[in-house]
Amino acid sequence: MKMNKIALVSLLACAVAFAGCTKTEPAATPVNTTSEVSSEANTQIANPWTDSTADDLKKDLGEAAIIPDGAENVVYRVLTEDKLYEVQFDKDGLSYNYRMQKASELTDISGLNYTWTFEEDADFNGNKAKNRRSITDELWVDNLMWYDASSGITHSLSTTSADLEGFDIVAIAEEMIK
Repeated sequence: MKMNKIALVSLLACAVAFAGCTKTEPAATPVNTTSEVSSEANTQIANPWTDSTADDLKKDLGEAAIIPDGAENVVYRVLTEDKLYEVQFDKDGLSYNYRMQKASELTDISGLNYTWTFEEDADFNGNKAKNRRSITDELWVDNLMWYDASSGITHSLSTTSADLEGFDIVAIAEEMIK
């Protein structure tokens, strides 16, 4: 009987020791839009964005995404858990990221984490808005966010380039409103 207790205690001790050796995968964060590879564990973090359609966006948000005339390579994606829709497109040599989500106020849904060189509260088509630009030696980032209280949707339009001197993101956004 004493031998069985010793064997049982040894078995439990081994089980506890091995339980501490298991590895859990890190959770994907909503702002991650690409797969990343960890060099330490050689594991991949799943991309939380899934392919979507213009119809899905309109069904979920009750409003269509208006894409500017001449836009190419249009791709719809959704972060399903948050019902955050993203439309990527190219126009006049620039790539754009347009996001829409139901909200109760102007909310930063851009996913952009930059130090803003220029940032101002603005009015965009009668809507509360924020216009901002980040400038570094390598990259310029423009972002316009606005909140349409009548639809309850917050919008974010952004683009990046090596130089956006003279570019006006508001002009592109104006092509995207009714």
